[in-house]
Amino acid sequence: MSRPDTESNRNNPGPLRPSDETWSDFEKGYVPETLNDLLRKRVGEAPDSVFAEWFEHGERLTFRQLDESAARLASSLSVLGVRKTSHVAALMTGGPEFFFLWFALLRLGAVLVPINDKYTPGEVAYVVNDSDAQFLIASDALLEVARTAEASFSAVEPVRIVPCRRADTEGPTLQQLMDEGDPLFAPSEVVFPSDVANIQYTSGTTGFPKGCILTHEFYSMFTKVGASIRNPKSQAHNVLNWAPLFYIDGQTMSLMALTSGATLFVPRKMSATHFVDWLKDYQINICTLPEPVARIIMKMGISDDLHLKHVNAFNWHNEVRAYFVNSTGVTARNAYGMTEIGATLLTPRSAATQAVTPTVGIPGPFREVRIMRPDGSEVTHGETGELWVRGKAMFLGYYKRAKANSESFCGEWFRTGDLFRQDEHGYFQIVGRTKEMIKRAGENIAAREVEASVKSVDGVEDAIVIAAPDPVRVEEVFAIVKTSLPPAEQTALTASILERCSRELAEFKVPRYVQYVTDFPYTPTGKIKRADVVGQVSDLLADCYDRKRDGALAPG
Repeated sequence: MSRPDTESNRNNPGPLRPSDETWSDFEKGYVPETLNDLLRKRVGEAPDSVFAEWFEHGERLTFRQLDESAARLASSLSVLGVRKTSHVAALMTGGPEFFFLWFALLRLGAVLVPINDKYTPGEVAYVVNDSDAQFLIASDALLEVARTAEASFSAVEPVRIVPCRRADTEGPTLQQLMDEGDPLFAPSEVVFPSDVANIQYTSGTTGFPKGCILTHEFYSMFTKVGASIRNPKSQAHNVLNWAPLFYIDGQTMSLMALTSGATLFVPRKMSATHFVDWLKDYQINICTLPEPVARIIMKMGISDDLHLKHVNAFNWHNEVRAYFVNSTGVTARNAYGMTEIGATLLTPRSAATQAVTPTVGIPGPFREVRIMRPDGSEVTHGETGELWVRGKAMFLGYYKRAKANSESFCGEWFRTGDLFRQDEHGYFQIVGRTKEMIKRAGENIAAREVEASVKSVDGVEDAIVIAAPDPVRVEEVFAIVKTSLPPAEQTALTASILERCSRELAEFKVPRYVQYVTDFPYTPTGKIKRADVVGQVSDLLADCYDRKRDGALAPG
């Protein structure tokens, strides 16, 4: 495939962009920094301010405590042999220890490899082996998983397992290393913004996870952009972060609080039941708000009791977002980013009507995007194609994945695998993924586009659209719907789904099959495990509505 920088593309005027939003102030004032620099600034300005509070555990951590504990731990880890560029895996449940370890490694110039705390021993061993980790730090509750995984470690030199607090093992614990370390420790190696901070493994919903190589500057710019968009320094003091710290969402939300001098409030785990109480009790100003919680807030009419200023409204139904904004006055914005490319498309604070339309925004600071056809040419405005991205401080590639890197990059351009279109105002809308396409009778159907219509129907709590095999058309559209409605009401719901899809989509995109489930398998960040659902297609097809077999239904 040729690079998009061709003569025909140079003559293309390029993406539309709102004339009043260029991010020029941010770009002119931007200075690359390490994450150590960000912490030192905060310590210098407000050392005894609370950085994070684990309110269910009664634990608090100030910026000074984080700085001193990281120095102590870095001192002791260096004695154990951790050096600049050393890879240290972390199998941790979250908590202050995660930040102690991360900032100790950042101070040394070593590389953190976070591991999903729900992984099996085999999956843990895969990440440790693939990342060439020399150490594995394990929370006490996960120590047995780490020890079981140890039998499958393939490193020539033994991987050293260090528990956080448990002393029933040989060698020191993480807590002992901190207690014995030097609070004034200064590493011998200089750390630069371009140095690697993390190898961040993707969720691996298809195939094995791949490690994204992320620099200090990737994180510092990502979080500065987020802080700039949400403007927390002037209007927010309390940030709620329920996302796991082994995922980039939890990491960047935490760093945004650090960058802004806000206090981070961290629950033990996500809970829709307790979410509204958290918002009230801790006067939360900024958070990622799940759509079900937004529905609860609107239904209960409790917005006056909240202190919310800005919420990340990722993947909400368009009608819900519009009503939430109008009824609460809270800024609710969608956005688009990936572990590989950071914050890329953002809905700016100046947006008005676009804020409640199905958009993920416009290119953010230091990001250039193009929507491309499969032949490498750029689409015309309004046409759907794959989003390509290039810019400053993106990931350095997939660790030890030459083939994946060659397939994912075209020169400087990263191919996201996501399908987009751009509207007449210059705002971008996500349509689906190239890997989630349904090929029906020669037509390519983006599953996400159909899912959007299905999810907009009252009574649908969540849904996924996948391909069902068909001997004539190759594949058919299969909608699997999560609902709490009783079976007696599901026929009417099916009719409503088909009516909505027929109204919003071309006929060939309307689901042939509809099946109901009471729940889906989810990742810790709330995404449906698509691969797990696809594996159940044969069983689910055995007892579902078939539009071809059962005929049309009248809406109830």
